[in-house]
Amino acid sequence: MTQKNDIQVKEMVYKLFWILGHIPFYEVNLYSSIGLTPRRQQITDIDVLGIKLTNSLTIEKIIAECKGGRQASRQPVSKSLWLKGVMDYFGAHMGIVVLNKRIPEEHRLAAFALNVRLFSNEELEKFMKVYNLEIFKNIDFYQYTTFKNFTQKVFSSDSNLLNLKDVLFHKFWIWPDEMKLRFTLGEIKKVSKYFNASSKFHTVLLLEMFVIISVALQIMLSYFYPIYLSPESKEYLSDRLKFYLYGGKETYDYLNFLYEKILKLKSQGTLFNLSSLTNKKTNLSLPYWEEFIQLFKGFLENPLGSIFLPHLFRIIGFGKILVDNKNSINYLKAVLPINNLMLKMAADIVDYVYSVVKFPEEMYMTIKNNLHEFIS
Repeated sequence: MTQKNDIQVKEMVYKLFWILGHIPFYEVNLYSSIGLTPRRQQITDIDVLGIKLTNSLTIEKIIAECKGGRQASRQPVSKSLWLKGVMDYFGAHMGIVVLNKRIPEEHRLAAFALNVRLFSNEELEKFMKVYNLEIFKNIDFYQYTTFKNFTQKVFSSDSNLLNLKDVLFHKFWIWPDEMKLRFTLGEIKKVSKYFNASSKFHTVLLLEMFVIISVALQIMLSYFYPIYLSPESKEYLSDRLKFYLYGGKETYDYLNFLYEKILKLKSQGTLFNLSSLTNKKTNLSLPYWEEFIQLFKGFLENPLGSIFLPHLFRIIGFGKILVDNKNSINYLKAVLPINNLMLKMAADIVDYVYSVVKFPEEMYMTIKNNLHEFIS
């Protein structure tokens, strides 16, 4: 494929993932989850990643390889075998390979047995005709060039935010599931003072962080809902959430023991300048713990209402704010089933993250106002 064709294929796959209910991500980089060198080296990359919470409340991941030309394998099934390895490493359920060449039937059948779908460019275009692509006609949030322009603008203009680029495009995807939410909140808090409320690129970056925070909450939901369908009490749920977020009961008990020892030493004046321990928590938990429990109870009570939360934050960022509200609300509603329950859950996430990381109030109001515009 030429670079232009390569981009067109990525955009087609993005649309396909969106229609199938996945929230798509361009160019996710994979690193080893255990690094032994001072500077981690990239293993490979995923051209397009899709992840979704299914109606059965399980997490499903799908990945696509869209490179062609000199980068395409001489034998199409070789790409499928390679992608199967990436799928197993990453925990993806299905893979798609798109090549700029004819696909022999034997190769297609072999790939199918690996749960990989092999397409030529022309075959993918024909396959996409099954779906209603007219919904994308008046909007451009899916465009690869829009994504590249955003990443270049936001990360080249302010190096203080570069760590969030690492979070979005690789760290989040290799962190253990139970730590994704806690670590993401921590990384945003580190750089929240560098957010510029007058920059639409910074606001879109923050919304992309809300996208992955929503994904982290969905992963939590997929774990908790079948097990704690009816928590015995608020305290019972609180304890189980803490155990989950800190990697299990034994790990939590040990870390909480250390936390309590530090608090005791601080109260005795033995430790100096522990400004991070100015809160009044007596045990280890996320900040604003009571508010977080209420937030997550909303997920447990209305699990299916959370399915398209990541998509909602994505279209507000790339479909409205980045293009200065050029897109009509009706156009955006055509690509996403939005209801008032989803909007309330999104507002609750924004309120909680704002309390925890203290990003600029103007950004908070911008996001809340954009959510309000969708209310029917």
